[in-house]
Amino acid sequence: MSVNAMETRARMNRPVAAEDAQFTIGQIARLTGVHAKTIRYYESVGLLPTPARSENHYRRYTRADVNRLTLLQRIRSLGAPLPAARSLLAVTDTARCATVREELLALVDERLHDLDRQMAALRKQRAEVERYQRA
Repeated sequence: MSVNAMETRARMNRPVAAEDAQFTIGQIARLTGVHAKTIRYYESVGLLPTPARSENHYRRYTRADVNRLTLLQRIRSLGAPLPAARSLLAVTDTARCATVREELLALVDERLHDLDRQMAALRKQRAEVERYQRA
């Protein structure tokens, strides 16, 4: 269902169920800020399920796809590698929100520890460069 069709339906006072909402790749790209090429890549590597196709063979995404892509984008913004995102996304379809939240917090904790290690290594390297500069 196009955005215009959803608006028309809403104006007619008929509720639009979340599962009824359908978006093209351009619409989902605008909604999430993720480029269409990246969305197709995520599909090709299995991070996003293959979407249904309309009669004209356009990809048709649901609200669940928008939510999944938004979560994936946030995971990536943390600097988490794709394998970590894959394991978290694997539980989102079947797990309760609390379980997903726990998994996400564990990922955040792991990422913070990684950043702390990287910062310590950079401080050490900076000190070595300063020693070299003075010598």
